Amino acid sequence: MEKSEPTVEIIVLTGIPGSGKSSLAKTRFQNHVRVNLDIVRSRHAEEALIMKALENSRSVVIDNTNTTINSRKKYIDIARRAGVRVSSVYLTCPIDIALKRNSKRQGKERVPDFVVKIYNKKLEVPTLAEGFDSVEIIQTEQRTAANGTRKRES
Repeated sequence: MEKSEPTVEIIVLTGIPGSGKSSLAKTRFQNHVRVNLDIVRSRHAEEALIMKALENSRSVVIDNTNTTINSRKKYIDIARRAGVRVSSVYLTCPIDIALKRNSKRQGKERVPDFVVKIYNKKLEVPTLAEGFDSVEIIQTEQRTAANGTRKRES
């Protein structure tokens, strides 16, 4: 029996600051190229990193808040142009828990509380209608994101 090559994909994480996106990216998607706008610092560099990974047959996990349909569209478009799967993983998180997690962060990782509240207010839950091949919802509650409960829409 032949061993099949892993499918190249783009995973778009969605969640407010403090919902567990980076923790999930570093654990569940540790074999993917992690793309985080806070690290790469520009949209141009972000797209270049995504394209380089895909050209090298590497899967990508987008580790940004991606709380609006518009903010996720560019990744869906990139995936379609590259001919790869694109999936959404949405981490739900009560605002009080996100604020508590955020308060424990140090330095640049910590964002002002009003920023967490703004992202929570403008959050649009990802759907298949946006163009995703699948949408997975992880209920983070008080546990770490990797241990949350899951609901999958395909």
